[in-house]
Amino acid sequence: HSVFKKYAFVIERRMLFMFNSIVTISFGMQKMLCTKGIATENITVIRNWVDTDRVTAARDCSWIRDDLGISRSSFVVLYSGNIGAKQALGLLLDAAEACLGRHDLLFLISGEGPDKGRLMSRYGHLRNVRFLPVQTEERFYALLNSADAHILPQRSDTVDLMLPSKLGGMLASGKPCIVMANEGTEIYNWLRSAAILVPTGKPDCLASAIVRLADGTISVDSAAQLEAAKLLDSKRSL
Repeated sequence: HSVFKKYAFVIERRMLFMFNSIVTISFGMQKMLCTKGIATENITVIRNWVDTDRVTAARDCSWIRDDLGISRSSFVVLYSGNIGAKQALGLLLDAAEACLGRHDLLFLISGEGPDKGRLMSRYGHLRNVRFLPVQTEERFYALLNSADAHILPQRSDTVDLMLPSKLGGMLASGKPCIVMANEGTEIYNWLRSAAILVPTGKPDCLASAIVRLADGTISVDSAAQLEAAKLLDSKRSL
């Protein structure tokens, strides 16, 4: 395997030097590219963006709860996006399992991906967890606005390389966001005032933050959150 890995790195390096300019989505990725010999001036950072005309805190989308048979009194914790190993959804579902004693909490997992079957087999029996398929565009936007909290679980080995595309929609919805990020990472520094931050790899900390948010003992600076969303607005000049 080490031989194949070395060969892959050689091919990657050759490909990188074939281009005059490289676009990446985070400064963490930019830094990694620099360690591979790419000049900083040849790398442009362009964030994943969000259309704030379609995802806005002002929308009332409670109708989708009725459509999905979800009580309006439930505190809905939402993850919407790809379901793969990188997304570390097992951490969120471990937190859901730790919260079984709270009958007001509902964890919604919306999306598809290679890890979905395994996660459904492991956690699908939990009464406070519900898996949904990929939603249409209209329903996706409504789902973002109908949630009480958004969760972004992350693995510690990838957390300083990216700002996931789902983050823009989460922030623009105006609903509190709980993000797994470690101190000193780019995403931690960027969201310091705009989200509730918990360390990666610790579902107990995630469960505690969710319970405290549901109980109203912690909150998010909504103004800072919406300002962060504006920085990802697709209409913002680059």
